[in-house]
Amino acid sequence: MQLAQPQIQLRTARPTDLPQIIAADAAVFGWYGAQEDPQVIAARLQVFPQGCIVLEANGEFAGYATSEKWSSLREPVLDENPHQTHDPTGAIFNITTLAVLPTQQRGGLGQALLKRLIEIARRERCTQIVLETAHAAAWYARHGFLKTGERTQRGIRLPIMAMRLVYPRMGALVIGQSPRPDLVDPLRLALPHAPLVEVGALDGLTAAELPAVAGGRYPLVTRLRNGQRVLVEEEYLAPRLQMALDHLADAEVQASILLCAGSFANLHSPQPLFKPFDTARAMLHSMGMRRIGVLCPIREQEAPIGARWRAAGFTVHLHTAPPDAQDKSLQQWVAQNRGQFDCMLLDYVGHAPETAHMLQQAFALPVLDLGHLTIQALAAVWA
Repeated sequence: MQLAQPQIQLRTARPTDLPQIIAADAAVFGWYGAQEDPQVIAARLQVFPQGCIVLEANGEFAGYATSEKWSSLREPVLDENPHQTHDPTGAIFNITTLAVLPTQQRGGLGQALLKRLIEIARRERCTQIVLETAHAAAWYARHGFLKTGERTQRGIRLPIMAMRLVYPRMGALVIGQSPRPDLVDPLRLALPHAPLVEVGALDGLTAAELPAVAGGRYPLVTRLRNGQRVLVEEEYLAPRLQMALDHLADAEVQASILLCAGSFANLHSPQPLFKPFDTARAMLHSMGMRRIGVLCPIREQEAPIGARWRAAGFTVHLHTAPPDAQDKSLQQWVAQNRGQFDCMLLDYVGHAPETAHMLQQAFALPVLDLGHLTIQALAAVWA
């Protein structure tokens, strides 16, 4: 007869959990002398509370885990003072304790705790996890850890186990020429440990080789490597973007982001491709926002941008102006159309990160920046 699996809840440890945590530490580690000083355990909850987890099974305390971050890799030591060892900016994640009550073991609860700790380590942008264990080295090895050393404390042999956190390689696709630090730097901030491969649709071309824009359907503004501003038709860019995207696939990226607000509906990739227009459209639909005020970067884009959003099912109010709350024409447009749209949309990739927030504060309207919205969506999946 198979026993029913317990209902598991993982949560951040609270100060009121301390008596149960100390008792669990003694029950799991005390029999061979590896329990730690209660004051050290209490300090861990104080200095790095987000790294201290309680596991409940069927509503009852069943286990816990504590951790801290280090600035450099070294051997763990029992009873170290976390006020001295924990570094909030550190990239080494030390699992100081992971314990499941003896009566609750062999039910997958330890694996649930370990999985949550690895998630926390990634969220904290750590590059490596290190721990020591007396009797669970084989268990940690089954979960991806390697033995990197061994030490002895209190007469106890303690294998040291480590795991490198591998972050996915990301592709950054720009419509002009790479590098574009103004576009890619926000992506690096969102995914600080992810290797980035950047390619541009116009890489290898000179300004003289670009075709003149002559009444095309969707002119796009971009820059060359020397900083020169150029206007290029979407139709000309589309096949070159596809070639650049194919290059990213060959570079074995796990996902790519298009750093341009154009729809480029026919772009395809074997890996996930995050596109600002698609990301914003999905978010607006999920929020129930159907009336949008769209801020265009240049007047020549108003007609194609308007057509694109209307085809996606939105009522659109368009305006071309710099995204500056002090701009008189923008102030007048918002005043005249207030109540006609649910939010303001910055249909451009490359605004400063604070731009949307400043406009939102000035006009008391939700403001969505296509570029930063898409970077956040990418980071939510791959960070």
